[in-house]
Amino acid sequence: MKRVLMMLVAVALLVSFTAPAADAAQFGQKGHNKTKISHQVKFKDVKGHWAENVLLQMTAKGYLKGYEDASFKPSNNVSNLEAVVMIVRALGLEEEAKDAKLSLPVKHAKQIPTWAAGYVQVAYEEGILTAWDLASFNPNQKAKRIEVAQMITRALNLTENKNNQFAIKFLDQKDIPKNYTGIVVIMVQTGIMRGDNNNCFLPNKPITRAEMAVLLDRIDGKVKGKKDDEVTGKIKSVDEDEITIVSNGKSMEYDFSDEVMVYIDGKIGDVEDLKKGLFVKLILDRNDEVVFVKAENTDDDEFKGEISQIVLGKGAQFTIKTGSKEKTFKIDSDTEIEKDGKEIFINDLEIGWTVSVDVKKGVALKITVLEDEDEDNKAEKVKYKGTVRRVDADDATISIRGEKGNIYTFDVDEDAEITLDGASADLEDLKRGVEVEVVVIDDIAVKITAESSEEEFTGEIVAITLVGQDTVIIETDDDSEYVFDVTEDTIIRLNGKSADLDDLAKGDWVEIIARKGEALKIYAERDEK
Repeated sequence: MKRVLMMLVAVALLVSFTAPAADAAQFGQKGHNKTKISHQVKFKDVKGHWAENVLLQMTAKGYLKGYEDASFKPSNNVSNLEAVVMIVRALGLEEEAKDAKLSLPVKHAKQIPTWAAGYVQVAYEEGILTAWDLASFNPNQKAKRIEVAQMITRALNLTENKNNQFAIKFLDQKDIPKNYTGIVVIMVQTGIMRGDNNNCFLPNKPITRAEMAVLLDRIDGKVKGKKDDEVTGKIKSVDEDEITIVSNGKSMEYDFSDEVMVYIDGKIGDVEDLKKGLFVKLILDRNDEVVFVKAENTDDDEFKGEISQIVLGKGAQFTIKTGSKEKTFKIDSDTEIEKDGKEIFINDLEIGWTVSVDVKKGVALKITVLEDEDEDNKAEKVKYKGTVRRVDADDATISIRGEKGNIYTFDVDEDAEITLDGASADLEDLKRGVEVEVVVIDDIAVKITAESSEEEFTGEIVAITLVGQDTVIIETDDDSEYVFDVTEDTIIRLNGKSADLDDLAKGDWVEIIARKGEALKIYAERDEK
């Protein structure tokens, strides 16, 4: 039977509502029969929208839902609660959220619907929201871009790439709170957010549903531990029932869902319009059937070479070198970057890597990081992450506890590159509990990257210094005194509200999270009389 494009006005898969009985046939929900409606718009208000393609992809994945009147309302602002729900869905934790119960004190808790309470609980458990966030959480307040950026950074556990540092220079730089500057750097480095055409970041601008869909699309596929629900490659063969694509040299075959949607070069199409050689992104449902196809005509040549230059931020691009020739390609929000079968961000790319590139009009559609052709002749590099358990500087050995609890012990090469908190260090500088990544070749540690562990201190402020190096001194319950440096990056909150060091006072009760004597976060409480 000839399959045509299923553009259902409202499908149970993507729009979570039950149509009135009078409209049941229109919405394809009469009994259990599947209704096929060709070339109709799934939502009545997205056709021709600048983000139409992405909106439909994200609804196909279930990250966003439509409304009962078959609208999407792409320009509507997203509330804080809606942002949390969408991010939790994108992490693949919706089932956990449905089963979870809210067990924490939340300001305006009565404004959180029963069905959404579990999402807030999961967001807290995953570190997307903190207890301090919940103390001032307003579920119905419009979510600001900077707040969503912070939630995404926490959700994916993103950090600045020290190898690709650059200064952000937005015209509205003054509007970005100092303690959020690192988050903005991460957003720009990864390409998740880039600012508008006027070179403004707009940190306090409420985010819209369309903009939220674009952000979710940019982080989709980068969630560790989540089942892959999309694949990319070139069409090898296709008929009305199934499609075979080639990705990284492997052929993969998938059946089409009865509700499959097809976009070719940004325009609506049918399965019968798909041809061999098109570059496609396939979105799969729980049965691994294709529910969405995004197809692109590509340049005939597939380019391959070694990365020689990378430019991040607005106007992102990279250059590859093949022999004596160099070629530069643009990178946009639709570019897929894959390494070892997993999607990565642009700032994860490294100069010297060999890549293949599928290109359309100078823009990279997909960048695939290739293994070295002489891999068999080279010693394999293996990375281990964990915390230091023991160091023996005399015997030059290090023992770490891995992320899954396994214990690993390695001899350390005499020329090993060792850094601690970004600075060169010696093996004896690594103390028990320090977080490390160890690069090993033939069971020998050749590179150790370490970060000091964060420690928590609670006590009463006994002194504050605002001359020279800002410091705060506290006395703990056991009468011990601790001095902490306070920098412009230190996050300070007083009674749940953002504050500066000079807002604090002797006698305030504080909880300080510090690393190597530097206060990273100061949470202060003061009795208000």
